[in-house]
Amino acid sequence: MKTSELTLLSLAIALFGILANHRLQLWRSRSDEYRKALAQFLEVFESATRDIKAGASLNQVILGEYPKHEIAMSRFIENLDGKCKKDFNKKWIEYRNIYNSLKALGYTAYIASIIPCSDTPVTSKDIERYEIERAGHLLKLIDDLLKTVPRKV
Repeated sequence: MKTSELTLLSLAIALFGILANHRLQLWRSRSDEYRKALAQFLEVFESATRDIKAGASLNQVILGEYPKHEIAMSRFIENLDGKCKKDFNKKWIEYRNIYNSLKALGYTAYIASIIPCSDTPVTSKDIERYEIERAGHLLKLIDDLLKTVPRKV
C-alpha cells in the first residue's frame, strides 16, 4: 500500500471512530433523559397509588394529584413513540376523563351521579363498597397506564 492510501485509510478509520463515539454519547444522553423522565413520572403515580391503598379519599387523590400527573406526563410523553405512545395515550385519555368528570361535577354531584341506582335505599355499606370498587378501578387504570411504558432503554 502506498503512503497516501494508508493516510486515507487512517483518516477514514479515525472519522468512523469519531462518528461512532458521537452516536454513543447521543444515545447515552437520550437514555439518561428517558430514565430521569421515567423516574419522575413513576414517582408521582406511586405516590397516588400509595395514598389510595392507604385509604385516602379517592376524589381528593384524583383532584389533588392529577395536575402533578399531567405535568409529569407532558414531560415524559416526548420520550415515547409508535405503538407505545398510542397505548399510553389511550390509557391517559381514560384517566383524564375521570379527572374531568370529577372536576366538572364537584364532589357532591359526582358521588350522587356514581352511586348505583337501586330500588332499595343506599346504605353507608353500599357507598363504602362502591368507593372500594372505584379505587380498584383507578388502581388498575394506573397500573395499565404504567405497563404501557418501557422500563429499559
